[in-house]
Amino acid sequence: MKKSFGKTLCLALLFLLLPFFITALLSGKETIQMTGDFDLETILPELIYQEMSGEYEKEALKAQAVLIRSRLTVELREGMDSEQLEQSARLDREQKEDYLREWNRYAAAAKETEDEVLSYAGKTVEGAFCMVSAGRTRNASENFSDGSFPYLTQQDSEMDLQSPDYLRAYTLSAEAVVLKLAAAGVTADEEAVNAMEITGQDSAGYVTEISVGENTVGGEAFRSALGLCSSCFSIQKSEGQFRFMCRGVGHGFGMSQYGANILAEQGKSYREILDYYFPDATVQKRG
Repeated sequence: MKKSFGKTLCLALLFLLLPFFITALLSGKETIQMTGDFDLETILPELIYQEMSGEYEKEALKAQAVLIRSRLTVELREGMDSEQLEQSARLDREQKEDYLREWNRYAAAAKETEDEVLSYAGKTVEGAFCMVSAGRTRNASENFSDGSFPYLTQQDSEMDLQSPDYLRAYTLSAEAVVLKLAAAGVTADEEAVNAMEITGQDSAGYVTEISVGENTVGGEAFRSALGLCSSCFSIQKSEGQFRFMCRGVGHGFGMSQYGANILAEQGKSYREILDYYFPDATVQKRG
């Protein structure tokens, strides 16, 4: 995935827990507000490029297209300005050259899924995805006490263990951890950092909270502050150094891009891929 949807570090339990989820899904309005002659379909290929490698299988790209279209439909419904969206699709010169080499694949993924979105309970919902899961995707019901995102359920994604990005290690000094936390608004001295411990995990193994002195920090907030690739991590301490062993890349909710590509290689269609990762949701035409 070439860029994230993270918003801010100020709402740890909601926005920081899901940096890729930037809408609250509180509005009951399904109407999309657009300006001028804006057409989401015309910029979708560029947006797919920004999120998934053109080397991936066509059906994986098509599944990605549906999820991006779903996310943007929700954002537009919730008041995102279409001009802002168009700006987000603009590529720099180097990106444009790279994109044009694989343009036909991205364009086909958009065209062959035209106007299709992920739907739950008759409403378009945000299509969550991560680059590589920790072997299982996460269950939203374990992470959101208000019942948000009920269509995000835990699914096996053991194929992710094959990914070269499945395991990553980060080594940081206690001083570096203190500075990184401070930059994220968490005040803790080296003594507190040396005593930090994981105090909460969900059933997929992702850290939901970590104790740092008098502070309790959400797992996604902590990984964002330290620049870790995943909140599914363990901590090893040795002589003032901390080794964070991370599994997976991204927040772990929804579709694993790597897993989707493996399923596509096995002959699964994009609809079958989406049904695998979102069994309680359906793919429908955008209304």
